[in-house]
Amino acid sequence: MSARFATWLIGEGVLPEATILAASARQLVYGGALDTAILEMGVMTESALWARLGAATGLPVPTPALCEGQLAETPPSMGAARTGVLRTVPVAAKAGALKLLCSEPVAADEIQAAAIESGFTARLYVVPEVRLLAARHRVYGEPMPARYAPLLARILGAARTRRNHFARPPEATPLETAPTADGGATPLETAPTADVGATPLETAPTADVGATPLEQLLDLHLMGLSGPIAADSDLELDIGVVDPSGSPLRLEVPGPDHDSPDSGGHPATEALCRRARDSHDKGRALALRALRRRLAHPAALTLLGELRAAATGGQGDNAIEAINALGELRDETMIPALIRGLAPGTPPKLAEAIHRALVALAAQDHGRSRRRWQVWADRNTQRPRTEWLLDGLAHKEPHIRMAASEELRQLSGDSFGYLFDLPKRQREQARRKWMAWWKTWHEQPERP
Repeated sequence: MSARFATWLIGEGVLPEATILAASARQLVYGGALDTAILEMGVMTESALWARLGAATGLPVPTPALCEGQLAETPPSMGAARTGVLRTVPVAAKAGALKLLCSEPVAADEIQAAAIESGFTARLYVVPEVRLLAARHRVYGEPMPARYAPLLARILGAARTRRNHFARPPEATPLETAPTADGGATPLETAPTADVGATPLETAPTADVGATPLEQLLDLHLMGLSGPIAADSDLELDIGVVDPSGSPLRLEVPGPDHDSPDSGGHPATEALCRRARDSHDKGRALALRALRRRLAHPAALTLLGELRAAATGGQGDNAIEAINALGELRDETMIPALIRGLAPGTPPKLAEAIHRALVALAAQDHGRSRRRWQVWADRNTQRPRTEWLLDGLAHKEPHIRMAASEELRQLSGDSFGYLFDLPKRQREQARRKWMAWWKTWHEQPERP
């Protein structure tokens, strides 16, 4: 953990101290760099964070040609093992100068010394950790940890991520012919929007079964695991949590060969339901999110019935766990029962779970006021939930705007330039584009 970078962010007033402490706590649990935790929390755009990394380290930011371009073969003396320890990767060289991408905390002196031993002088550029790992995947062929692939896809869009970072590499070229532009570039002013085509709500995109496992992961992340999985392999999703031994915990979704004959051809759905029933499973939340687009499946309907019964008739922790799960599944039919649960005398922990689920479902926040939630329900429950999310894009609370935009991006396949932390006027312009998309789609007389 880089205490220096955290201290710099707090001292410069870039983010509230409580936010930095939360990111540091996330880093302690999940590992990785502080900048990764900040990006995962969604409290800062990548371009803004990248600019802060440059200011804090005093290092320039690379041009897209260096960061995303076709990278060249590296000299054996700067192999993966050595550069991995130094958190760096060489990407180009010219006239004896080696250009290297580095991730914070930057071991500048050690990197300079290693380059000199290899016969080069070194020029260093700072990048977020996720970019460094993507570059190492291209240069050395190292598998990118699955935790980072969805993050990169969220930043760049799945299509651009596959094209620029995970395309099968052509034959290597000599290092001296690699791109050399540096130009004193500054980070992009705005984060790139997703480069994926819009798809109807009922029709999720499908994974390319001929793609590499990492490409499948990117597709399956964006579609909520709705597509087919190659029959000859299991898919493991690294959920970014480690067990006490330090090993990553994974969500395993078996391929069709592993399921029983009565599976109905949907083994992944049944596997996800099994994980969702286990309250001690560290992958439960991810399984529940993946089930959102599979709720018409018989196995998912059975799970829904069990959770609804536990939420309305259960007590203590069982009821709380069921309510949390239903909120994660976005089961909007539970809203009337949840509002009734906000009665005087409801135990505080149960009321907290109900409130959390209502916020997730409605993309609004009326606290624990039963009356206010009922007024909202009377006015809105006859409207499609997509329209609730569109309302949520204009909410005063950033975390509600962010959650609504993430769901809408997955539904529409586009972000329309919306970022939850943009100025209000720019957010509203992007929100109107999303509203136009919804109006066009919703008013179509027939949809495939």
